[in-house]
Amino acid sequence: MEKIVSFRRLSKHFEIIQNNYFEAHMRARSGAGASVSSGANFQARVGAYLIASRLCTTPSAILGDETFQYLSFETTEAVDDINAVFSDGSAVYIQAKATISYSINAGGELRSVLEQFCNQETQAGAKLLLVTSSRASKKVINDLRAALNAFHTASNVAFFRDQPKALREIITQVRSAIRDISADSGKAYSEEAADELIRKMSVVVLDIEMSDPLEHAVILNLNAKGCIAAEAVWGKIISDCVGHSKNRRTLSSENLVEQYEKYLSSPEETKEEIFHSFFKIEKRGDGLRAGRDVFLCDLPAARGPLPKGLAVVETYRFDEDCNERLRFSDQVVTFGDGSEAKLLLRSATYDGLLRMLEKRPNLIGDREVHFCPINSDEDFEEGPCAKIHAQRLEQAFENNPTPLKCVICGKAVSTNNTQIVELEPMEEPTVGTCHDACLEPSSRVLGLIQNEFFSSHDELVNFDVEAWYRAIDGGQMVFHNADTLAGGNKPVIAWSGGKLEGPPGDYVVEISLVGGGREIVTKRNGVHRFDLDGAKAFCAQLGQMFEDARTQGDPFCYTDQSKGFGPRSKLLELFGAKETIIPVENARHRRFDTRFSARYSRPGQWYAPLFYLRSLDTGEVFSVENTIFLLSDPMNLAAHLGNWEDIGLVAEDYELPILATDTEFDNFMNWCAGNDTAVVVNPLFDPSTGDLVSGYPVQPIDEIAPQ
Repeated sequence: MEKIVSFRRLSKHFEIIQNNYFEAHMRARSGAGASVSSGANFQARVGAYLIASRLCTTPSAILGDETFQYLSFETTEAVDDINAVFSDGSAVYIQAKATISYSINAGGELRSVLEQFCNQETQAGAKLLLVTSSRASKKVINDLRAALNAFHTASNVAFFRDQPKALREIITQVRSAIRDISADSGKAYSEEAADELIRKMSVVVLDIEMSDPLEHAVILNLNAKGCIAAEAVWGKIISDCVGHSKNRRTLSSENLVEQYEKYLSSPEETKEEIFHSFFKIEKRGDGLRAGRDVFLCDLPAARGPLPKGLAVVETYRFDEDCNERLRFSDQVVTFGDGSEAKLLLRSATYDGLLRMLEKRPNLIGDREVHFCPINSDEDFEEGPCAKIHAQRLEQAFENNPTPLKCVICGKAVSTNNTQIVELEPMEEPTVGTCHDACLEPSSRVLGLIQNEFFSSHDELVNFDVEAWYRAIDGGQMVFHNADTLAGGNKPVIAWSGGKLEGPPGDYVVEISLVGGGREIVTKRNGVHRFDLDGAKAFCAQLGQMFEDARTQGDPFCYTDQSKGFGPRSKLLELFGAKETIIPVENARHRRFDTRFSARYSRPGQWYAPLFYLRSLDTGEVFSVENTIFLLSDPMNLAAHLGNWEDIGLVAEDYELPILATDTEFDNFMNWCAGNDTAVVVNPLFDPSTGDLVSGYPVQPIDEIAPQ
């Protein structure tokens, strides 16, 4: 398309938001401004997330693998938002805040949370959680979180001896706040009791607000577990949680499962059939059809009443000893007399064979097809051999650990009307889903996947829902940061993974701030480690950059809460007066210390997960003008496809591979660089001009000129 602007030329008009050495220009405002949803709505979404995790039997970022026995909303407890109680009597008390600043002084939001924690009576094993989003102050979600985590397991002596000054100061400030809260309420204060309380506190970051990728991942996961109309069910769970809070309800885990189980399966289904309700497998009687074979073959010579050529043959499957009467292997069917024919398709029913022939008309073309049905009225599904094998098939399907992965290629299956097949050997069959393109002639087709969600979202072809759900929590941090930038400039995502790196170095770079504060240089979600020469060289580079900026009257600074880094003028533009801007003094190298990791490392991926389009037939990645499109939210794929079609870009016969980790993203970017291919994430275009109006070009850091 001639109207599409070259992304490499376009990049000079964009603003870099992250470089190889620090999380630059991280937040546009303290927290990120107004919450996407109200506090009550965020609280309801946290509760809904816990319920959805319970329904799907998947771990949650809040409770891990633990399963609550009771979930209470707006309780009479001091920490009243959500309480989760377990079978052993222990409890997790949750205070949910969509955004929160590090406001520990009287009247501040964080101070209010600490007051609730102080007033909460707890038993052994209890936890006090502040659940917030990545839109909250980084001093809360990074420094406070790290300080509490480090304090959980260390003795007082070890903590105050070993931890960085910033974390020590936070625990000291929390102690001081607890002392003041105790004095205000007339309670006695002891440092030992305060420390015991602090060791029960944690910060959990959960991006579950409207249109957050984690919300969409929850919806996809509900679908993968067989939920009918999962998006509507998710909305109902949120709405129910609003009602639970309003009415101060307590619900048992069993009651919740019973309440929503009807959306997972039909209430009249037996326990054995619930697993299959998602797949809508064609059945007869009590199980899968095992007694017959219906196959299309190409006879090399006349056989009985059949002439040479194409024939559809129906035959009963077992002899008196429950052995197969015919042998099927690769592209050959061997008859009882030892003669062979070319095997083209195999099914358990005529309907299954005809369904496949509709998808593969070229197998027949203009040729004549002869039919050879079983010359018997006997129901071959009722024989003992058929019943034994039908039970074997049922068990194989139930025991399939990855029912939404193709049994041939191992890739995800997420398309409607996908085949369910049986693979040899008969004694230990494999039963599961299979892509049409992967179907082998000897694969015995048993039925179809039919699912309302896949039918209404048929754009999600071969999308691995479970892998996405596991990867999305805490991921895509660079895009969270980019989305919070103020102003009209579109950011370029600077990718720093182009160079091969050896083992982590033993040195870090520390930046001293005016007033005594210190910050360690980071890379992605952790500390950037150098060898000695690299650390010295980078310190020299920073020192010169700091000196030049001071000479120009625009010194480099950090912000106190969001940890934004850059020239003072840029930070003022991004943060205004909402955060304290602290000038830097100098940079020095020092040895790496594992204590740095607690404060500067964050779980989750920096870039990943992302996905892209690839041809089903050739495996070629979808690209335009040597530019590949990556996407960050599968629920927005249809909108992107529609926008691309508006400018003449039509994607057909594709599948959706996932880059689930930053390592996979790095490998993909290295491959793109080796093929001189540009990358843009979430591109949208102006239909009238073809110009890029939304999206994030991704470029190697060494290709981006200094700003």
